[in-house]
Amino acid sequence: MKRFRMHHAVAAAIFAVVAAWCLVDFTIPEPYSQSVETHLSIERLDWRYFGGRIAVRDKNDRRLLLHLTNEQMTTLLRAGDQGEVLIRGSVYFPRQREHNKGYITWLASQGYEGIVNPYYLDVSEITGASARLRYTLWIRERAQQLDPDVAPLFVSMFTGFREYSPQYHASYAYAGTAHLLAISGLHIGFIFLLAWMVTGLFTRRTGIRLLAGAAAVTLHTAMVGFPIPATRATIFTLIYTAGYFLGRRGDALQTFLLTATLSLLIWPGSIMGASFQFSYLVTGSLILFAGLFSRWQYPWVCYLCFFSSLPVAAWHFGYVNLLGALVNLAAIPVFSAMLYSFFLHLVIPVAGLIEGLHWLMEKVNSIHLVLAVHWSWLGTAGIFILLSIGLWRRLQQYRWAGLLLLPLTLAPFANIEPQAIEFENRHYRLEYSPQEDSVMMKHKQYQPHNEVYAQRLLLQNGISRVQTLVVYNAPERGFRHIHSAKTLVEPFGD
Repeated sequence: MKRFRMHHAVAAAIFAVVAAWCLVDFTIPEPYSQSVETHLSIERLDWRYFGGRIAVRDKNDRRLLLHLTNEQMTTLLRAGDQGEVLIRGSVYFPRQREHNKGYITWLASQGYEGIVNPYYLDVSEITGASARLRYTLWIRERAQQLDPDVAPLFVSMFTGFREYSPQYHASYAYAGTAHLLAISGLHIGFIFLLAWMVTGLFTRRTGIRLLAGAAAVTLHTAMVGFPIPATRATIFTLIYTAGYFLGRRGDALQTFLLTATLSLLIWPGSIMGASFQFSYLVTGSLILFAGLFSRWQYPWVCYLCFFSSLPVAAWHFGYVNLLGALVNLAAIPVFSAMLYSFFLHLVIPVAGLIEGLHWLMEKVNSIHLVLAVHWSWLGTAGIFILLSIGLWRRLQQYRWAGLLLLPLTLAPFANIEPQAIEFENRHYRLEYSPQEDSVMMKHKQYQPHNEVYAQRLLLQNGISRVQTLVVYNAPERGFRHIHSAKTLVEPFGD
């Protein structure tokens, strides 16, 4: 027993040392802006429904994020993704403000030193398509048999190129199920389970089934471009599988801590990103708390995962769905069934089954009670104190009381006073006046996702209900969670 405790202590100590080093070494670049004309080498493509983002490096080895329009991204994909691209445009690093602090932290944690907005793009030096890009084109062909609302999700799950729209993502984000769209540990777990079940039809040998699962998740992670969350989960799987063949007793917590240590050595800045924080808080909760309940284990786990992730959601996003635990209770089984149907569709067309499950998923995501939240020391401390009560054996008789008091920790996060807002970019202008309790939004260059980002900005500032909402130059009202007593929409041409 002491030996296992020592392993836990050593793993936790290594994790703490690496984490502390990352926190001390981590810096966010100063805001700047400059015009450039340069060649950039392509590292990784990230196709979006309305455009794309590409990780690139300049001649000084700076890692930059290249923002492209839909047309530019299509041109690049036709040319290939190996070689360099010549761009003329501007490079900048944004100033950190209250509404974008999560995005700024993510940029820095991924190692990006600037964002490139090109007005000219020359792809004549792009040499050819990689194996991953050719695989992506094959997946797109399979997606043509699906409904246009489902096809982008199908492509995203198998390629890592997020082709769904911002509006589609927002429906998951407001419901608290956005983690289902990111190719992360949850998807790797689904794929491992699928391989485990399929090989179980032919053999009962644990070693063969573990090898099949490890091979399946490694192959899938490679096909989606080795995103950090999925790669972390793959490392976990490989460590666990190796431990089995070395005759070691499986221990989820030790494997979890060793995976964290290795991933931080490979990507030290990732500790500051939402992905790392969500992954390890939620996975840690699953490992620590799943065994505490003999009945109703799954609902309790969803409940605890909601509260363990609440501080991170408050810091990075600024809003949560109060019914998130309930929604995930239904969403995770439905989404897993849809993901397995996607795999079946690669072999046998099952568009009807997929579209039925997708319709059900949309109904589940329509259950919201969205609340604006700000990060709070008091609320975060309260959550971890109450969760610690659940783990402390001497306080076992008080476990239920401590866990049932978790909803009280919402109060410090939700104490938000709406402030005046004046925000403008090249696409829209947004103003909020607390005195008049009114929101005015004007589309300068209309895009359907303008209202998605504008509504997110309002929610992050504690604005969920106003007396008057006025939207200029818009074909229809698109705000889903900003309620008003009076709404005026001015369509194009008026």
